[in-house]
Amino acid sequence: MNNDSKPIVTVICTCYNHVNFVTDAIKSVLNQTYKNVQLIIVDNASTDKSVETIKLVIQNHPEILFIENNSNLGICKAFNYAVKFANGKYLIDLAADDILLPDRIELQVKAFEKLDDSYGMLYSNIEFINASGKIIGNTLSKQDYPSGDIFKNILEEYIIPSPSTIFRKESFLKIGSYNEELAFEDFDFWVKCSFFLKIQFIPAITTQKRILNHSLSTEFYSYNSDKMLRSTLSSYVWANTRLRNKKELESFHKGLSYYFRQCVLYGHVILAKEYLVLMVEPKGIKTYLAMLVFKSRINISPFFRLKRL
Repeated sequence: MNNDSKPIVTVICTCYNHVNFVTDAIKSVLNQTYKNVQLIIVDNASTDKSVETIKLVIQNHPEILFIENNSNLGICKAFNYAVKFANGKYLIDLAADDILLPDRIELQVKAFEKLDDSYGMLYSNIEFINASGKIIGNTLSKQDYPSGDIFKNILEEYIIPSPSTIFRKESFLKIGSYNEELAFEDFDFWVKCSFFLKIQFIPAITTQKRILNHSLSTEFYSYNSDKMLRSTLSSYVWANTRLRNKKELESFHKGLSYYFRQCVLYGHVILAKEYLVLMVEPKGIKTYLAMLVFKSRINISPFFRLKRL
């Protein structure tokens, strides 16, 4: 898969119980028009037949590195470990149920090579597919994806189509890799990357993201667990002492307000209070809470539970 005249791109494909999809994910890397690619596959202790499937697919590709974990390390730790073996100038984080379109890497490397070292990441449009691979939507409707210094934009809204990103390995390591204490990796990395470096958008569909009932993305808001929203709070805590101007402060509060409302809506009352404390001075909490509840038309029961804390 190598061509020494072009920079190496390392694709790290993480798998956990994706037996029905991992073959398509691997083949989408092997079939890239850009050939100077290193593929690392990490199985995170799958309990289905993912491991057997992966071994079957890669048996004729000795250049592929397969890491088989004995226990589930979590996405962040598994990816960070795989980076130790990465030879690429650029890194792509590929979930084993997603698919790279054939010219994905070629388009992104071509765009990235035109940028100076002040840019740490690049992203693009994606389309959504269901379990059977049928296209069910895309991100083309959003025409104002930002480029450059987008720290403010990321604090305000979860804007980046996560499967579309490619980043410099050097930047990834300098920022500190993925935070292994978090339930998911992308938002925290975007916040930190956008603070230190610029980020570029290219208007092309490069990736297919599979939407499944049990996928991580569908569990972001859940009545049963607050781990995703708690991870997001951690990123805002990091950003809190690094705001540089009024516009960033305004975006910071808009983003916090949104996630606070999700906490209240899904009954994560203790976590909602933690968001609220980060948003306003303690003496203003009750007034601000009442305003948000009224504006958002949130169920009144969690509101009263929160007031009693």
